[in-house]
Amino acid sequence: MTVQPPGKVHQTMKTARIRPRLLLLYAPTLRTSGVATFTAGLCRIMEHHGWEVIVGLAWGTTYHDPRLFEEQHLDVKTIWMDARTGSEEGRIQAICRTIREARPQVVLHSCLDSAFAAVRRLRSAGRGDFTFCVVNHGSFPEHAASLLANRDVVDQVVCVSRWSYLALTSAGVALPGDRVHYIPNTVSSPTAPARTRQGSPPRIGYAGRLMPDKRFRDIFPFFRAVAAGNPATELWIAGDGPYADETRHFCGEFPGRVRHWGAVSREDLYTAFYPEIDIFINFSGAEGWSLAIGEAMAHGVVPVLSAFSGIFVEGLAQPNRTALIFPTGDTDSAARLVGALLDNPDQLLTMSAEIRDLMTREYPMALFARRWAETLDGFLSSPQLQPISTLTTDSRSGLESARERLRRLLRRRFPHRDPGGEWPHFSSKKHAVLVAEIAGIMAGHERRAREQALSRMDTVSPLAGIQLEVLACRQPGRTGYSEQ
Repeated sequence: MTVQPPGKVHQTMKTARIRPRLLLLYAPTLRTSGVATFTAGLCRIMEHHGWEVIVGLAWGTTYHDPRLFEEQHLDVKTIWMDARTGSEEGRIQAICRTIREARPQVVLHSCLDSAFAAVRRLRSAGRGDFTFCVVNHGSFPEHAASLLANRDVVDQVVCVSRWSYLALTSAGVALPGDRVHYIPNTVSSPTAPARTRQGSPPRIGYAGRLMPDKRFRDIFPFFRAVAAGNPATELWIAGDGPYADETRHFCGEFPGRVRHWGAVSREDLYTAFYPEIDIFINFSGAEGWSLAIGEAMAHGVVPVLSAFSGIFVEGLAQPNRTALIFPTGDTDSAARLVGALLDNPDQLLTMSAEIRDLMTREYPMALFARRWAETLDGFLSSPQLQPISTLTTDSRSGLESARERLRRLLRRRFPHRDPGGEWPHFSSKKHAVLVAEIAGIMAGHERRAREQALSRMDTVSPLAGIQLEVLACRQPGRTGYSEQ
């Protein structure tokens, strides 16, 4: 698609309305990310099911550039949400303008905190004739608290994580069950055959953002420990982020054995990356339903994962069956599990076959597409949450609107230090009590799921003893790099 002038609607949106229209709101800060892949994939699924789909892209002065998304997904219709003034009022107005221009039946919102105020303002002005649905990609108590605190405008919620679904339906101020939906992510089937491993060096892969929230720097002490015991092992890293320079320097420490691919398209991941690795590593302390982990598993790659929050509730990673799991931050245990897996090639092959079967049986793309199509079709006949007259309004909005016009006229900008300042994600700063309640509920669900997973674990296989010993260790032996 040709890049459109900022604030202009793609030409095909001017045609007469025949199909229901879906507007997705997304904040692009990197060329590739899991949420970007999800957003583009859902666009294509719903277009195939008879919807017209547009993506509203957050635009900021420094960190948010709509072209990052458009260049990777040329077939997706877009609108630029211009909030380059950097103010909250600018963000609210940008979202309001986008919704008015797109005229959707359903607005699907991922994480932009300003969208709650924007929808509240539109509905107070009698312009809210659409279903407002929030997609919760994460599994943080703060995210759930933010959604519950804005329940006056949230018509529907779709959770990609079972853990967040349980939190939203179990809290003291839980949303009604008919307004919360659980649709786990899925991934496309492999497009290339797996490599012939006989005679090839074992290879570990990482795919994702090189970011603090992913605890990416744990990969450095981890691979040093692996390399000490398995000198032929290679490490491939696909992704970009603030640790890219440090990663390139790390490649020089292991010439020919560590390769940094940089930002990689999904096509290249499927044809050249996943089919060529044996083990997938992840250090993150929190995940929803990780597309990178799912993509690796679809290729039969065995994941060695941190015990991130919600891993046992979700059930995708079953210890010693479809994954090996180590305490978050414990890079020594991660290296120990990888070493044990490399020393037991038969176990590697057995787990690889089990993982392929799980992904084919439980997470087919056709089921994912049908669930989303049926859910969004159902929204067309679902009532809005509240009558417009009962919504609270911001008495300062008129003054703030005047100030924003002046900022735009004078080209004034509020500088921000990071992407989360330029376009903030879900905020729960005013809801500490609710966050604590939800955190307790989620911890209880995870504790019970962990106990059940360990009770079902195969204790006969060669790696069973090591896996049980590692999971019994509550305190990491070495915490790698602090990401605080």
